[in-house]
Amino acid sequence: MHKTSPALLVVTYHYIRDPESVRYPGIHPVSMDRLRDDLERMGKAATFATPSEAELFLRGLAEFDGPRVLVTFDDGLIDHWHAARDVLEPRGIKAAFFVSSRPMADRRALLVNKLQYVRSITPPEIFRRHFYDHVPPEAGLLARQPAFRKKACDVYIHDHEEDACVKYLANFSLGFDDTEHLVDELLAHRSIDEGELCEALYMRPDHLRRLHADGHLIACHGHTHRPLGAMRDAEMDADVSACQEALHWILGERPGWISFPYGRGDAIPRDPGRLCDMFGFRVALTLSPDWNLPGQDPLRVRRVTENQYTALLENVPHVSGIGERRVA
Repeated sequence: MHKTSPALLVVTYHYIRDPESVRYPGIHPVSMDRLRDDLERMGKAATFATPSEAELFLRGLAEFDGPRVLVTFDDGLIDHWHAARDVLEPRGIKAAFFVSSRPMADRRALLVNKLQYVRSITPPEIFRRHFYDHVPPEAGLLARQPAFRKKACDVYIHDHEEDACVKYLANFSLGFDDTEHLVDELLAHRSIDEGELCEALYMRPDHLRRLHADGHLIACHGHTHRPLGAMRDAEMDADVSACQEALHWILGERPGWISFPYGRGDAIPRDPGRLCDMFGFRVALTLSPDWNLPGQDPLRVRRVTENQYTALLENVPHVSGIGERRVA
């Protein structure tokens, strides 16, 4: 019998709410019951790691005696506060919460969430028509190119191809300000106040302080949630600095972890080491899906979504196979 290897699986969540509350695809939520079931399944296959334990393993400062799982949440959504109180706390699970600071600092919702919200209240064909009516004609031509469509689907793995193309255009290809102006117009057309949307979508500073006091990790996810790899270095540094300083003001300490928004392909900074050295990040997370084995680069930590972890739990690395096992 082969012994399972010391390995870490990092699983991330975004929206945790009743899927029936979402009228159209745009938000892909996980219900509280689904989260409970997920954690039960993970707990049968591995031991839950705290963020501190995970960091020691990733930095080569400690070993695990078998497979471990770390649970993370991205974007700073209010859903995560409810998940922590109702699901994590009763089970004694400590998680990492990656927060984008603009909603708290500026009372401006993240473009990614505004886009998701508008899509969730608009029939898909109507949204796509309105979107393409407001972007330059060449953007529509670009979205028809096979190479572009493949890249979009590689990033937005849970979306329909047409929706993935819209999201990739909005978040990567078009200018940030132009895209946000377009989405803000769509919100205004529906009489949606952005400040009220922030209050409904995101955690407040007191939520973060309580999570921090309860032993969870609060960490950086950029100020605006823009893909860091698509920015110039100076622009990227300013975005990350704004998030780090906001969290420092809230928690009294600067975060030592970061998760890269979008986490795949062109969204990952070209030189993560430079960025992490500048801001003192000891651990940086991607969305490259697989187990983290001993020797994994702590500045390119592998992580999976809630829809990817099951297959990996069924394929826990074994000691005898570490040398040959391909890490995707």
